[in-house]
Amino acid sequence: MSKVILYIIVAFSFVTCNQNKKENNSLNKKNMSNQISKTVTDYKQYPNYSIQVDKGGCRVKLIGNDVPLYNISSKGGFSSLIPFNLNIRKSGEQTLLLKIYPDQGKTTFDDYTRVSIQIIYFANDKDTNSPKIILQKFEIPKEVIEKKLPYFETVIKFIASVPFNFNENFEQSEDLTKINDIKEKSILTYEKIRKWIENKELENLSKYRRKSDIKYCSVFYIDDVKKIEEEFNYSFLFDDKKVLNPMPQFDVVFYGNGKLVRLEKIDDSSEVITLTGKTDDGFEITSDLNVILHMPKGSKVLEQY
Repeated sequence: MSKVILYIIVAFSFVTCNQNKKENNSLNKKNMSNQISKTVTDYKQYPNYSIQVDKGGCRVKLIGNDVPLYNISSKGGFSSLIPFNLNIRKSGEQTLLLKIYPDQGKTTFDDYTRVSIQIIYFANDKDTNSPKIILQKFEIPKEVIEKKLPYFETVIKFIASVPFNFNENFEQSEDLTKINDIKEKSILTYEKIRKWIENKELENLSKYRRKSDIKYCSVFYIDDVKKIEEEFNYSFLFDDKKVLNPMPQFDVVFYGNGKLVRLEKIDDSSEVITLTGKTDDGFEITSDLNVILHMPKGSKVLEQY
């Protein structure tokens, strides 16, 4: 009889513990969304900085303030407006590093190569009628194409004014290049993230990325509490019956003057954590999870930046 009572007590404690854990997680998400909403609501302005990219006959890699921004490795034409706010840490001078490579299967630029870049500013991101102001323009020089060069890069600079400042925490991050086993630590962290996805442990994943998600909402002025709670539970990873792809061959690459590290596919420098599924119409869908890591001052644990 005592064993039965003990079992009931243990079972009840387990259920109660799980219930409390779920309630605490729900409370943490609510606190997170309320914190973001309050921060964004207090902003006096909502500036948007974006990069208009038009390219053809080449591959293009964009790095903003020494943080990966966008990698365009597809053949043929491409045109898109790419948000830049997440790469801005504070007001002041910003840098966009533009790397241009020949198209897949080619070793040099040719007559099909074209690249044009515009740095675009919208004064109010919350107003769809906010006027567009072009801050900078760039086109790949004709002589680069005429000389059939195998590679070209340039830096475009512009001034941005934003209501947020994430620079202090970044500057205080550890210099990862001085940590002897940083490559092993980076790989183990990626393996941990992959395991969470593989086992659909989305609460662990969302908790790990919470600081990064708060920053994301802050720079893109997302203050709708319900939207915040829905956007960052990571269930979208499994839309269209997606499954985690095998780990590809990768390089360990440092950014942010050595304060950031990430794993990149060897062939095109893209994300290594990808999922593939199929829509109801039979179309294959692939998505990836952006991962770039830093180590806060005095910590020994890598966190999502």
